[in-house]
Amino acid sequence: MQGSNMCNIYCNTAALLQVHSHTLRPELRRKFSAVILGTILALDTNIALTGQEYAMRYAFAAIISCTITLALPTTGALANPNTTSWEEGVGTFTQLGTVEGSSVDQVAMELASAIVRYDDTLLGMEGDWKLAGYTGKGSPMHAVLKVPGGHRVFALSNAHYTAHALAYGPDKTLAIPFKLAVVENEGIVKIILLNPEAVFALFFKERSKGLHSMERLTRSVHEDLENLIDLSLTGFRGYTPDSVPLGHVMTATEMQAFTARSYAKELNFSIPLDHVTERETFRREVIEAILTHATHEAAPTVGSPVRGLSVSDWRAARSTPLTMKDNTTIIEMCSPTYAKAALRTGIWHAPALPCKIAVYLEKDQLTISVLDTDFMFPTFFGDTPAKMGARLSGMSQAVRADLILIVETAVASLAHPAP
Repeated sequence: MQGSNMCNIYCNTAALLQVHSHTLRPELRRKFSAVILGTILALDTNIALTGQEYAMRYAFAAIISCTITLALPTTGALANPNTTSWEEGVGTFTQLGTVEGSSVDQVAMELASAIVRYDDTLLGMEGDWKLAGYTGKGSPMHAVLKVPGGHRVFALSNAHYTAHALAYGPDKTLAIPFKLAVVENEGIVKIILLNPEAVFALFFKERSKGLHSMERLTRSVHEDLENLIDLSLTGFRGYTPDSVPLGHVMTATEMQAFTARSYAKELNFSIPLDHVTERETFRREVIEAILTHATHEAAPTVGSPVRGLSVSDWRAARSTPLTMKDNTTIIEMCSPTYAKAALRTGIWHAPALPCKIAVYLEKDQLTISVLDTDFMFPTFFGDTPAKMGARLSGMSQAVRADLILIVETAVASLAHPAP
């Protein structure tokens, strides 16, 4: 039997069994499946596998693990003691797994390499997950951001979910890509997810029109990312899958208050006369000007030269922006001074870094949308002690003012005739 036919048989059978396994608690299913999956994936590790061959092996592992898991009792010692903490609201972060005996960079490299190597659609996912910012050249670690403390932050994109998100409008670009972090605490490496449920609940105020589809979408994203971590790290020495709620839990009352507020400061610029027929060229010029005025890690001198900033170490986190669907663009901005202050509130907040600026064309103007830190801090950093939270409030205002100043200075530097 040819490999493609066998792959289809394995994948289809695994999918059928997985439907039945969904009646079990996720944390029991993931932990037991990881044991079986790790055993099978450990076979013939010296043989280079294509994406299809890896899918066949993974599917075969799923068949065995799901079949055995179906016979397990639905109560027992593997129950997650923390699951009740989200019953009254929406949690902001989840610890998806831990690794003992390895460094942050070793775990991040294993995860990044797996993400770029395999086609997740062969495993039944809606779309192939990509490491945002990776060009396909050199080490994928170049696309994984390093933040103070040696922690790593991943930006993950998926064309299927991006299309759903941006169908609500280009202003939703700030809600993507999806973020997770690899952090270290007391010798244990932890994989932390910024929950898509929290992000979508806050950024998609129009979701009431399609509430059920949006809820299904966020569940699907969360499950995909759990599976992505398991697929990437199962068999890696010291890895244990997990599902531990972390951070602030937003109650229904808080959610109502947050969704009544704007999550971004929008700056609108008219298209110059000499670019009326070349709008995309103007957009690219503005992006380049922002990167120049912010500087970036690959620049000869790092640290924004813009006068009037509260700190002098602002820079773009990447030398090129992240391009989403339909030429909507994300520029990630970071100040090590402010990043250190944010992480002192708890390293599980790392996936909320860095700050984001969205650039997109809308009708007859260019819009630059700056994520409002006065909105972000109370939501994703809502578990911060009161005294430290008061300091963060002042810091958030300075961060927002700095980002707006960099953008306005960059646009003003472009000499174009007014429309």
